[in-house]
Amino acid sequence: KYEISNHGVTVAGQFYGWYALKYFFFTRKDGVTTLCADTKEALPGRLYLTLNGNNSDEMKPVLEQYLAYLETEPKTFIDKAYDSITGKFAI
Repeated sequence: KYEISNHGVTVAGQFYGWYALKYFFFTRKDGVTTLCADTKEALPGRLYLTLNGNNSDEMKPVLEQYLAYLETEPKTFIDKAYDSITGKFAI
């Protein structure tokens, strides 16, 4: 369960103020849209909020009042290292 307010996001009873979050983006897999928000602290690192229906278009302008929006999911150090290693081998 989660709640989004003008103060921040509450996920499973844990509150994250807008000041504690860096940016947000949306992912879509198997017809399910997920709102992702990265935290400034290492833990938890990223919040995942499953959206009911496809209301990401409605949520985006509201969230942009508080956080920067990214068009694509940012790659982590591990993602970049994996891409670098696998790019050197023909699979």
